[in-house]
Amino acid sequence: MSDEMWNEKAVNRVSAIRFLDDEKDEEDNEMRTLLRRATPHPGELKNMKKTVENLRNDLNAAKGLDSNKNEVNNANDRVTTSV
Repeated sequence: MSDEMWNEKAVNRVSAIRFLDDEKDEEDNEMRTLLRRATPHPGELKNMKKTVENLRNDLNAAKGLDSNKNEVNNANDRVTTSV
């Protein structure tokens, strides 16, 4: 077989691999719809992360202050005077 004939056969050859489950998948794909969602830019993701971290830190700091106030208020209740 010459190189020219081999190249012709290679160009005209259609290669495809089919699995037994492919027929089912093709039917399912026809019924499904693909929805594209907006994807944030990596810079936007970094800003969103910083914002969430700042909010979380602020909330944790506020909880810490509240727990300190409660400890002070409860400490006053626990103080007893003896005569």
